[in-house]
Amino acid sequence: MKKGTAGISSEPKIVKRVIEPPKSPKTSPGFSELLSHYAMRDQTVFLPKAKAGQVKLEGHLHRKSSKTLETEFKIGIGRMYVLKSISKMVAAVQNMETVSYGAQLSFLHCMDAFQEESRPMVSFLTSYAEETNACFQMASGLYGSYLDDRYLTLTVQNLDEFFLALGEQGFYYDTYLTEEDCWHCRREMPRYEMELLRKADGLEVRMQMDAIMSGRKYLYLVSGQNVIYQVQKEQIEEVRDFMEYIAQRQDGTCVIAKEDIPTFCQGLLPVLEEHFDVKKEEALALQQYLSPQVEFQIYLDAPQNDMITCELLAVYWEKKYNVFADLNNIWQLSRGRDVRKEAAANQLVRACFSAYDARKHQMILQGADEMYEFLSSSMEDLQKLGEIFISDRLKAIRVIPSPKVSVGVSLAENVLELHLNPGNLGMSELAEILSKYDRKKKYYRLRTGEFMDMDEDGIRVLSDLRDNLQISEVKLRSGEITIPKYRALYLYARLKEQDDIQVEKNREFRIMIRNMKTAEENDFELPKNLQAQLREYQKTGFWWLKTLCQNGFGGILADDMGLGKTLQTIAFLLSEMQEAPEGANRRSLIVAPASLVYNWESECARFAPELQTKLVAGTQEQRKEMIRSAGEREILITSYDLLRRDMELYQDLSFFCEIIDEAQFIKNHATQGAKAVKVVKAIDASFRLALTGSPVENQLSELWSIFDYLMPGFLYGYQKFREQFELPIVRNSDEEL
Repeated sequence: MKKGTAGISSEPKIVKRVIEPPKSPKTSPGFSELLSHYAMRDQTVFLPKAKAGQVKLEGHLHRKSSKTLETEFKIGIGRMYVLKSISKMVAAVQNMETVSYGAQLSFLHCMDAFQEESRPMVSFLTSYAEETNACFQMASGLYGSYLDDRYLTLTVQNLDEFFLALGEQGFYYDTYLTEEDCWHCRREMPRYEMELLRKADGLEVRMQMDAIMSGRKYLYLVSGQNVIYQVQKEQIEEVRDFMEYIAQRQDGTCVIAKEDIPTFCQGLLPVLEEHFDVKKEEALALQQYLSPQVEFQIYLDAPQNDMITCELLAVYWEKKYNVFADLNNIWQLSRGRDVRKEAAANQLVRACFSAYDARKHQMILQGADEMYEFLSSSMEDLQKLGEIFISDRLKAIRVIPSPKVSVGVSLAENVLELHLNPGNLGMSELAEILSKYDRKKKYYRLRTGEFMDMDEDGIRVLSDLRDNLQISEVKLRSGEITIPKYRALYLYARLKEQDDIQVEKNREFRIMIRNMKTAEENDFELPKNLQAQLREYQKTGFWWLKTLCQNGFGGILADDMGLGKTLQTIAFLLSEMQEAPEGANRRSLIVAPASLVYNWESECARFAPELQTKLVAGTQEQRKEMIRSAGEREILITSYDLLRRDMELYQDLSFFCEIIDEAQFIKNHATQGAKAVKVVKAIDASFRLALTGSPVENQLSELWSIFDYLMPGFLYGYQKFREQFELPIVRNSDEEL
């Protein structure tokens, strides 16, 4: 071995390294106990030491002084043990621990261990211990307590909850003067006796009143018969002060001096008699001290057109007192006046008014709405109170009934005539009322200041007619109104069975309504020489067109494509040509898309060769001549585009019938096509018909546009239609509109 290399090995050294497996996570401190608590919570009742439903918790109340009440508890099964710590018992229940109280009582603490009637008290004590922090949750998750709180002081704050938890269970009660005994709680008001005796020239009241304990909502009357009565404070509020006063009197008596007898007899005695059995000494003559008979006089005035004032007087024989002025004058009220009746009268009258004038000692009501309500309803309430005196100024402001209007409806030629009879009003006054009518108001204020009662159906119906038929105030003033014939069904439905309006209908109107209601029963004959066999549904369409035309209505034929709308229309035109008297105008106009005008011409020639058709086409001069020379038995056929160009040429022509095909062409009321048709609708065409397979594709405005062509105004102006129908349906999906 060389020098300097001693002890050094040339062989490699192997180092062994131990790799430990990763540590498993441990449950957080205290959480294991919490998990065990939840795992055992529903199973404790089955454990041997659970004593399911056997443990009794018994209350022992001690009255230490007139102002101190406390309770302790005993716990046990058969033999009862003193509960030395309320909070420690609560902690044991929370932790589900087994606790021993003596040789004969050791059990697993859980709610199911207690008798059912004792469980509410356990819950009460748990809440008490947690609210006072007598029982607290530790870091481990378990509950603990260091207090030996054997006694629980009962106060105003917890007395109600204690007796609620006690339920129907008996309890033990003692005072600093009496020994402990078993008591019960009854939830009722005992009937006390009160004696009223003569005492020299005054009176003496004798009444043995029990000791009173007070909770938040209840009073507790400690009876000498081992019963505590629980009574709602509201039930005895009127006599509560008296009861507490008498309870503090050692002998249960009090004396009333002669000068205070009237106040006692008038103010307190009637209340006492309502709650107690009052026995009066026979020699007493209290009638002389009772309140004299009071009567009330009410004075109403209208110093302004929108104001009513009221004075309330209490009348005792020849003396009169202003009730409002003396309301807070205790000295004045106690001098021989019936305070209770005056207070009730004051409350009744004040409820009818909105303000008080302290200077004039008057109640005030302002505003037209308030005056109407007072005159129409509140006045009756005041009449029950006493005699009412009304000034001449207020007498002029009456509530009068709405007028009994009669309506005459007659059909004359192609229009409906309405004849209005306003009853005791003039037509100008009725027109003014309807023009300013607000359905939200129950009245209309006349120029005289009077209120006309509008809370009747008659005025509402007339207002609806005015709005929906678009009757101007000028027409209303005349009393003679003409409206389109197609308004007949609406008019019939609105005036039907109206008790507040007398309606007279002429024979022609009644026949037209009957025909419309029985359209399917109308027996119209099919035209002769029709070169086609109509199917049943096509016959129904034909009859429908005939009924509409006969009664002055326009209509929509909305069969799907290929079901014969053209054939039904041609059958209708042929029938009208054949049935028309000599010299009658049956000139008709058919407007269709340019691609269909030749089809109409060929279909007419195919199914009804005797119809005289003229296709308005060619140059402008040629079309002008065709239109100018159109006979009263000819059927003109044109396109929407040519109609728009030639609209001025149609101004001087009158048509029996106008038909638009593919009516969806005018579905947008702002289109050029719609504008063109609106020009034609101004011409005297007595019957209009729209053919379409899709009357409504996207918007309700499409339907309005078609009806605006058929029967202008039938669905009102577009703005009103949009606000009243289209927007509510779109926004609210209100299909019933």
